[in-house]
Parts: sequence; structure tokens; C-alpha cells
Amino acid sequence: MQSKLLNTCRANNGENTQFCLNRNDRGKTPILSQLPQAQFLRKFASRAPNAHFKTMPEKEKLRLDKYLWSIRLFKTRAEATDACGKGKVKYNGDAAKASKSVSVGDEYEVKTEHKRWRIKVTGLLDHRLQYSEAINYYIDITPAEEIERLQFQSASFNTGKRQSKIGRPTKKQRRELDDFME
Repeated sequence: MQSKLLNTCRANNGENTQFCLNRNDRGKTPILSQLPQAQFLRKFASRAPNAHFKTMPEKEKLRLDKYLWSIRLFKTRAEATDACGKGKVKYNGDAAKASKSVSVGDEYEVKTEHKRWRIKVTGLLDHRLQYSEAINYYIDITPAEEIERLQFQSASFNTGKRQSKIGRPTKKQRRELDDFME
């Protein structure tokens, strides 16, 4: 288990260096290791609490299915790939392939199980983050009539509670029916 970051200092060559406390597998003997800052961040940033990741450079290529998965429109990457293959993801009115490269400023229309999304890409994200951070990488530009339709549809559903004295008979009523039938 990795513990807290202990210190930051300058090495002899002037490069920033991070010190971290590593523990062996049994957690008994602490070992102090010294790594260059870039190597430290690559290795331990995902394990640090409240680690903030940098976005991908805009010149990098990012597949559409991976982007949709990382911004949490789909639960799995396979679902995102299937949606692209079935034509549920559109770019400029045409079906978009899962392998299409995403760039900042693109607008997509995505149909999921529950909602039709219209999103505008504001940043590239190649790994999955928690929802509160993932929403910063796109803008939801879904039309107001679609949102109203969803609200009306959810309000019209039954809550699942049965009215009293209606429906399935109680145990007492079943006994009375059994006695009556005999």
C-alpha cells in the first residue's frame, strides 16, 4: 500500500523529485524511494487520493467509443461500441463508427436506453473518472422538448404501490375462499 507523499525537493541536477514512502508486501518495513517527478506522477497519481488528471493533448487521437465510455454515457466500452454499430450515435446526422476520432468542438447525438443526448465535446478524456469530474469534458445541449418529454414520461409512471383492498387477496380472504370452495 502506498502512503502519503512525504516531500518535494530539488535533486543535484535541478530536476524536481518526489519522495514517496513505499511499504513492502507485509506493510512492516518502510522503504524511501526517490523518483523523478514525471515518473512519480505516472506511477502513483492513480493511487493518490484526490489525484487530478490532466486532459489529453488535442493532437492525440481518441476513439469515439472510448470517449463515450469515459464521460459515462455508457456503462461499458462494449455498450458504447454496440451503440455506434447500431447507428445510435450520430455525427452531423450520419451514423458514426466506433473508431471515429473525436476532436474538441464536435457535436454528437447519442441515444441511450433512457435518454437522447446531444453533447458538444469540450475536452478529450481517455480514462474513466467519477461523474462529477467527467461532466466537465462535454456540454449537454439536449433540446428542451426532449427534457420535457422525459419529465412528463417519468411523472406518468405508476409508483408501484397497489391501492388498498384491491388486487391480490390477503391470507384471511384466501382461507375464506378455500372454505367456500369446499
